Amino acid sequence: MSTLNLNFMIYLFWEVFLLAIGPDKARTNITFDIDLKNKLTKMAKEDNRSLNNLVIKVLQDYVREREKNT
Repeated sequence: MSTLNLNFMIYLFWEVFLLAIGPDKARTNITFDIDLKNKLTKMAKEDNRSLNNLVIKVLQDYVREREKNT
């Protein structure tokens, strides 16, 4: 297998499997203090949520409250 083919296959894997999200979604990176991340992870598990899902819910609630008060 040529290097070009291998690089193309890696690119396709990255684009299709690792980065595939819906057209109505946006991917971002957030950096947390480790203590905050651990607390949020614990809270998410208590609510049967993933950390990602908890962060989305908290941000949605925040936006809803801000929009209600403007």
